[in-house]
Amino acid sequence: MNDQEKIIQTNRKNNLRKVIIDEFDDNIDKFAAAVDKHRNFIYALLWDTDNPNSRKITDKMARFLEKKSGMVDGFLDSDGSASAINKNILNIPFLEVEMSTKLEEMKYSVELSFPLLSSELYGKPINSPKDLFAVKVFDNSLFPFIKFGDTVIIDYSMRRVEDNHYYLVKYYGIFYLRKAKVELGEVFLCSHVAYNSIETPSKEHKILSKDSQLEVLGIVVFTLLHSQPYFRS
Repeated sequence: MNDQEKIIQTNRKNNLRKVIIDEFDDNIDKFAAAVDKHRNFIYALLWDTDNPNSRKITDKMARFLEKKSGMVDGFLDSDGSASAINKNILNIPFLEVEMSTKLEEMKYSVELSFPLLSSELYGKPINSPKDLFAVKVFDNSLFPFIKFGDTVIIDYSMRRVEDNHYYLVKYYGIFYLRKAKVELGEVFLCSHVAYNSIETPSKEHKILSKDSQLEVLGIVVFTLLHSQPYFRS
């Protein structure tokens, strides 16, 4: 390790210590849980560069730790004088739908997150920002209200199905975005009726809400429209 690299590593390690002390109550286990890493991994990042067991904080790892813990972008490479945590920006984890389907469990991206201003949650019926996760819309089954390529924010704490709301669900291991509808006293999770080029309606996909194979993963709080990247609805 040359002198310049040692300076960079020492600065990153010092700033990481500052974050853990100031923002995580000097609790390494608490920080490790926030970034989904083992406590021994964090210890190795904190050890001085002269320690043979010290682990380097690479550029990629620095950005990962900043995003996962809610630090201001680039804080680990700063002089450490400013606040480490941006209280106004929330980093909402992205659900990896394809990976979650393959592994049959909820898997979130270790590198990608969705930046959300705290003010955007004002007036939204959510319990806690910690219950939120983001999903990139993977089909057009709810077109035109939710389109392929949009990003939807899901509240995991709100899974009670109510009429005319949108939900992320899993049915026989497959993920769907569906709208709740009441028909003849029964609640269904439904796709929208789509039309092809000759105006022939497709068959509506309906799941009975009390079906034992249905797992409701959360309600859609709002969407980021793909065609209008700064417009929330």
